[in-house]
Amino acid sequence: MKNLELTNLGVQEMSKTEMKTIDGGGLLGDFISGTLTVVATAATAIVGDTVTYAKKQIGTVLATIFSL
Repeated sequence: MKNLELTNLGVQEMSKTEMKTIDGGGLLGDFISGTLTVVATAATAIVGDTVTYAKKQIGTVLATIFSL
């Protein structure tokens, strides 16, 4: 099997440091990132609303029990 020499095709090698500092992305990366942000925000709101609702219900039940 032959090695493919990419430097002849104008491809540059990058060190590990350069690879960490390059800001990758593109259309697909931006779409996935944006979608995950929306999902995380919605999940946080739903969990927060559910916890608030549960606290109110527990408070109502306890108030009813202790008022008897």
